[in-house]
Amino acid sequence: MSDHKLKSFTWEEHFSELRVRGFLVLIVFTVTFALGFLGAKPLFMFIRTSDTLVNIDWNVFHPADVISIYVKFAFICGLIFTIPWCLYQIWRYLKPGLYSSEKKEVLIYIPFSFILFITGIFFSYFYI
Repeated sequence: MSDHKLKSFTWEEHFSELRVRGFLVLIVFTVTFALGFLGAKPLFMFIRTSDTLVNIDWNVFHPADVISIYVKFAFICGLIFTIPWCLYQIWRYLKPGLYSSEKKEVLIYIPFSFILFITGIFFSYFYI
């Protein structure tokens, strides 16, 4: 299979590239977590005032429960927006080591995985 040339990397170069990719994912997660924390209160109020949950009593048994709820909302928002970026960074890390035929096969699955991800989010919101 000589459809492209592979550059030989040392272990240090591989780990350096992986570290950079991981750091980029961490930065995106931190930013989306912070934005999720800022948007947690409006999102919580939207969910709390929805038609199906308006008659439910909301109990807080400990002062830390309020903060815990906001942190959980922020964490989930951070995950939802970071997972596609993380998958993209994994692709960027693996792509140089693949043959062109392997790249074409993988590119077939990327749109389907994105559609399934969005479908899972909508399923969990509307049915669970």
